[in-house]
Amino acid sequence: YLFMGINWAGKTYLAEIIRESFKIRFSRQADNFVRLEARTIYDNYINKLYSNFSDKAEALRKIENSLRRKAIIFDDIGTERNYTKDAKASLFVGSLLEDRYEWIEKGLGTHTIITTNLSGKEIQNLYGDRVLDRLYQHFTIMYFNNHSFRADKIKSVGVKYGK
Repeated sequence: YLFMGINWAGKTYLAEIIRESFKIRFSRQADNFVRLEARTIYDNYINKLYSNFSDKAEALRKIENSLRRKAIIFDDIGTERNYTKDAKASLFVGSLLEDRYEWIEKGLGTHTIITTNLSGKEIQNLYGDRVLDRLYQHFTIMYFNNHSFRADKIKSVGVKYGK
């Protein structure tokens, strides 16, 4: 699934409900279904890349291998771009998205949920035509309307929300 929509619309919440349901149904595989945040993954990658590790390649390979799980929620793609103006962010995360596509193409039985606040055009601009095409080819896309459930909750307790 590819969940697209504004902040606080419930994309991650729905992904977590699906993950919990998966855990109940497939209890033996439950620990293998994880939620990974794009900006955290990228931050870990950059920390290892610019660290003083004697074997950076091995450290980076460990990060990439941790992402090669059969079932993941790849949360908030696009937020890694806020960390840096460096093109490496979109290249790294874009390559991870392409990896998921390859797994699907090979019929490896992957379960992937991607959440993003980006539009299709923004995904295209950030990760390129190739990634956008692959996402649209294999993912069921769900657009969340422009309604924020968290904003409603905040307003209900009397806190001013927004600008």
